[in-house]
Amino acid sequence: MAETKTNAMRMLDKSKVPYSIMTYDNEDGQIHGAAVAEKTWKTA
Repeated sequence: MAETKTNAMRMLDKSKVPYSIMTYDNEDGQIHGAAVAEKTWKTA
């Protein structure tokens, strides 16, 4: 699968700023901050 990049990611690449990509399941429609934090194992 090809990697999809956002414009923000392209800007980071151009500036040689290191970053990591995190993905999560959004099929339940819960995409608010607290839900994403829980899904990515971060505290809200």
